[in-house]
This record gives sequence, C-alpha cells and structure tokens, in this order.
Amino acid sequence: MIAVLPYAALILLARSGRVSGRFVSERRQRGPILACVLVSVILGVSLLIWLGAGAQLLAVGIASILGLLVVTAVNLVWKLSIHAAIAAFVGVLQFTYLPPLIAGALLLVPVAVGWARVREGAHTPLQVLAGYGSGVAVFLCYLPILALVTS
Repeated sequence: MIAVLPYAALILLARSGRVSGRFVSERRQRGPILACVLVSVILGVSLLIWLGAGAQLLAVGIASILGLLVVTAVNLVWKLSIHAAIAAFVGVLQFTYLPPLIAGALLLVPVAVGWARVREGAHTPLQVLAGYGSGVAVFLCYLPILALVTS
C-alpha cells in the first residue's frame, strides 16, 4: 500500500499525459504527487500501528515519513534522487540486521541504483550524491526513532 498505490497512480497520470512522465521532470508537478505519496505513507504507518506491527517495521515507516518530508522539501526547489535516497537508507539499514560482510556486499545495490539514474539521464551525479546523503541522514534519524518506539 505504501509504495504500490502511489506508483500505480503516477503511472496512470503519466500515461494520460497529466504529468511529464514517470520521473516527473517538471518541478511544478512534483509537489502534489509527493504530497499524495506522503498521505499514502502516513496511512500505511497508521495501518501498521493499528495492526500492532513490530517496532522495527514501525520505525522504518516513521523514518519514511521523515525522509519523504525532506526529499519533498528539496524537490520543490531542486531535484535530488529519491531512488538513491531510498537505496542508501535501505543499504545502511542492512548493517543493523545482517552480518557486516553481507550488508557490505548489499551496498552495491545503492551504487547500481545511482549509476542507473545517471545513465538513464534522470539525474546528475550530484543529484544522486544528494540522494545518498539524505538517505543516510534519514537512517541516522531512524536509530532514535527505533529506540523511542521500543521503549
């Protein structure tokens, strides 16, 4: 629900010509779309709370809301890579749950995502690096959120 519904709506909007495409290159179109994604994530986290989800899942959901607020604010004036931000967040998150060697190997995923975003022409290297930075920053916020929801 958190990701599938907004992405499906974005694909429909792109196919109908209401937005510039799946990657929404026109800045004025980003705000309403990211606001809808934020509402979807808030509803998803509310559902997790209602269902009694575990602390780790709940903390990831809350960190996702925080991350979305950050990338939405930035993307209203500049375009950072949300894909890179998510990949970096999940990549660093793996170090809290997996053995270091496996988690380290999984850091190839954010690198591949960043490379693909630049290769596809959707972002500049600086926009990808900014995405990585925001993803790591959100992870650093995730840790106290996790401590808060487990106490």
